[in-house]
Amino acid sequence: MSTASGSVTARTLSLPPGLTPAEREVARVLAEGLSNQEIADRLGKSVHAVKFLLHSIYARTGLGNRTQLIVAMYAGYRGPASAV
Repeated sequence: MSTASGSVTARTLSLPPGLTPAEREVARVLAEGLSNQEIADRLGKSVHAVKFLLHSIYARTGLGNRTQLIVAMYAGYRGPASAV
């Protein structure tokens, strides 16, 4: 799941389709298990912006929280259940 440096590699994750570049960036960092504050610090964004982007991701994917999103990304997320 993680490399020796602790970062998650892109090939181990299946990012949900249709995300904006900012949402994809947040999702990748979220998969490392960081808090909203840590994500904001890492990406140079405000905590408010991170929360906004996470809620946007949840709305686009139909997932309800960060745990579901992380599990879905590692399980090979293909889209909302209603689209399957």
